[in-house]
Amino acid sequence: MSHPSCAALARLYNIASYSLPIYLQTAAPWTPAGESEAIETLAQLAGDQRRLSRRVFERLTSLECAPPQGDFPSRFTWLNDLSLQYLLRRLVEEQAGDIAKIERCAAQLTADLPSRVLAEEALGAARGHLERLQELSRTRGG
Repeated sequence: MSHPSCAALARLYNIASYSLPIYLQTAAPWTPAGESEAIETLAQLAGDQRRLSRRVFERLTSLECAPPQGDFPSRFTWLNDLSLQYLLRRLVEEQAGDIAKIERCAAQLTADLPSRVLAEEALGAARGHLERLQELSRTRGG
């Protein structure tokens, strides 16, 4: 019998592991010279999401949950080779959507305090990332 938190944690794992920032680390966007701040922000966001993904996986393992299955959404594939300036708008949209998904996961983890705390931390980080992406998008004219 699986732990009641497994499904919500698996969704949280997939949100963190298969995000647009992580996708863009492998399918690097076109960036003109002088975009080091945007590139650095994207790298930091992807790094934070990878660390979250590892923490969620460790929690899943400790609860003896089945390994989560996932992949990048197919809608990301058409974003290959687009400019980072354009992608900033998409990153803001995706991040806002991820926040809503993380909120739903957190709401489903009320009976499991350690998992709920992890989801709340993920939510706080996601909101901080959204603010940073919005700021970056504004300064880049996105």
